[in-house]
Amino acid sequence: IQRLDDGSFLVAGSHADSASNPQTLLMKLTPDGIVDSTFADNGETIGRIDVSEDYARCMAIDEAGDIYVGGISYIPGTGYIRNILLKYDANGLIDSTFGTDGLFMWNTDSIRSEVLQLEILPDGHLLTAGRTQPAGSDRIALYKVLNDGSGLDSTFATNGAILAPYQGKGYGLTLHPNGNILVTGNNFTSMGNDLVVAAYHLDGTPNTDFGTDGVVSVNDNINDVGLAILVQPDGKIIASGESGGTFFSGGPRKFFSVRMDAMGVIDTTWGGQGTVATQTSTLFAFANASAMQPDGKILLVGASATPTTQNDLTIIRYGNFIDADEDGFSIANDCDDFEAAINPDAVEIPNNDVDENCDGLVLIIDEDMDGFNSDEDCDDTNPAINPNAEEIPNNEVDENCDGLVLIIDEDMDGYNSDEDCDDTNPAINPGAEDIPNNGIDENCDGSDLVPVRETELARQFRVFPNPAGEQAFLRYLNNGEQPQRAILQDVTGRTLRTIELRFNADLAPIDLSGLPQGMLILTIETAEGVAVKRLVKH
Repeated sequence: IQRLDDGSFLVAGSHADSASNPQTLLMKLTPDGIVDSTFADNGETIGRIDVSEDYARCMAIDEAGDIYVGGISYIPGTGYIRNILLKYDANGLIDSTFGTDGLFMWNTDSIRSEVLQLEILPDGHLLTAGRTQPAGSDRIALYKVLNDGSGLDSTFATNGAILAPYQGKGYGLTLHPNGNILVTGNNFTSMGNDLVVAAYHLDGTPNTDFGTDGVVSVNDNINDVGLAILVQPDGKIIASGESGGTFFSGGPRKFFSVRMDAMGVIDTTWGGQGTVATQTSTLFAFANASAMQPDGKILLVGASATPTTQNDLTIIRYGNFIDADEDGFSIANDCDDFEAAINPDAVEIPNNDVDENCDGLVLIIDEDMDGFNSDEDCDDTNPAINPNAEEIPNNEVDENCDGLVLIIDEDMDGYNSDEDCDDTNPAINPGAEDIPNNGIDENCDGSDLVPVRETELARQFRVFPNPAGEQAFLRYLNNGEQPQRAILQDVTGRTLRTIELRFNADLAPIDLSGLPQGMLILTIETAEGVAVKRLVKH
């Protein structure tokens, strides 16, 4: 049985119109346990493989919703058994592209084989576990089947098959997060059955680092058999089944479980010795299924035989402390048992969308209520400061939280735009010396002896640096025809030098070498008229 994400159930088994010819059966039930008539043929699909007995023993569902069913088919007129795999789509219709008309069958010669468990491997191909009889005795057998049903994967183990050196059946199969294939079953010896858990790499080779040479063998009583296996979130492994005597000697068979770590070392914290046997019957009992609840408790499900009621469905639950991240809180109380920084005693970190202390709430802090949380707002006490705020220059405040304070000093004279009355001219700033009778307020004190306004034509040019040393530059800020000549004069109007302007892109050098210090007048002759700029040589 498999529970789907929508709460419905898929059930696989057998159906028979007569005792001699059971067929494989796949059916779907709603979450309420009612047959889902929209699935397959009025809720069920019957696989008629041959005129003899056919049984579904297991199933697996891939990410696309396709359904794989594994089982057995008796060869008509004999006692020999073949392995079978069937594929159905999510609607219960046979997928005829798989194998031969939806069926892959192998071990079809005169042997007895069984598929008892089925898993989908990380590469999308299929892995079965069960038994076969290559030489008259049962062997735990695993097979890797290509996901198109065309055959066994010859790159896996030996031509696609593992015939383990254990006389018995592989009843339980799972994949460990560390990449191990784990199979549990029994190994028949002269002293009875031992429960075995064997580990293999994904290529089918034994993982000899697991247990002893790749296997853990448990001999707790005359009859020990592994029928189911699961992996806890912390990587520990629980194999379960039965342990006890036989019909002829020894005590009654009991529900049995053994726990080991990911590498096959027995975990003695499980039951005080690593194994737990629970008697539920004076005759025999076994657990052939297991599950773990969200709180970590372990469920074993199976049957108990009594003299009066015969075989009874039996469920046993065991307490279990799991702390995968070793933070001191069990999986039952830890909302993320894989992260040690998350547990009921953790300190909540604001604004990271993580519930560190498992109280069901994510801490968000926005003290100034400006819409930006404290982890992104560089001053959560001031609503005018946040990542969307407009930066105000020259106030030594980072309003937009970009880690920078906006300072504007366009003429690079050391005075910012909020205190420089002409931030385009480095000769004009609060620290400049005021030159009398030139109509310029060099020191930004608000007084001009002679008011002078720069013409629109002059504003098309910029002289820098200003003040300058032996050389200055003239920048033409327009896209029109560049002027060819300029005249340098002193404040008395005396011509000092005529300059042929040689522009490189928008810049032309002005040679001031040999000229006296002080205020100079640069007259620029353009096609539109004469532009005048002031220049100070120091």
